[in-house]
Amino acid sequence: MGDLKAEAIGLDFHYGEFQALHAIDLPIHENAVTALIGPSGCGKSTFLRCCNRMHDLYDGSRYGGEVKLYPDGVNIVGDDVDPIEMRMRIGMVFQKPNPFPKSIYDNVAFGLRTRGGLARSEIADAVEPALKSAALWDEVKDRLQESAWKLSGGQQQRLCIARALATGPELLLLDEPTSALDPIATAGIEELILALRKRITIVIVTHNMQQATRISDWTAFFYLGRLVEFGATKQLFVKPEKAETEAYLTGRFG
Repeated sequence: MGDLKAEAIGLDFHYGEFQALHAIDLPIHENAVTALIGPSGCGKSTFLRCCNRMHDLYDGSRYGGEVKLYPDGVNIVGDDVDPIEMRMRIGMVFQKPNPFPKSIYDNVAFGLRTRGGLARSEIADAVEPALKSAALWDEVKDRLQESAWKLSGGQQQRLCIARALATGPELLLLDEPTSALDPIATAGIEELILALRKRITIVIVTHNMQQATRISDWTAFFYLGRLVEFGATKQLFVKPEKAETEAYLTGRFG
């Protein structure tokens, strides 16, 4: 598969009778950041949630087509695939930081305990590396038993990233992870994303065009539930191929 970590092939998605995604073909390159851009309600977050089966938590959701995860080529949205296993392999971080009402330590350990089969010492051994990976360890190493809710907004979001990283995911999905943060916290999360991409594949939904140009290698432009254009970020922003992409990038709609 060369450098592909995942790939959507003819992906359709319905909420009940409403079709939210139409025949999406999208490659996700390994150890790179792919940004999904487009106006609100155009299918970006819907696509992200397909990639770790979040829609299964709601009735009336229906998938069509495939989202393949490599190297084994498993179809993430296949009926025979265990959604919980997929959520272990594919981490997700949401728009607003959502730490659980538990200690900092227990937040990071949560996914490992959910998976089961690990000794307490193995869980403990995984917490510190996850916090270090999220650039949070030095700030919380003496406070691990404090409530996660005592952390600042930026720290809470990095804690959510640490929680997602603790299970050793192959793919990390970020749904507008900085939209609720101030500029300093946003810069910290962007630095973290650039550091993480060396060892994990990242897909990020963002409304911030400057953010997409700063941190992503690839960009996909969604509009009305369809993928309009996909390409290397530098090329797509400088010389988009489609008129709709250019109109969106220049602020004529969206």
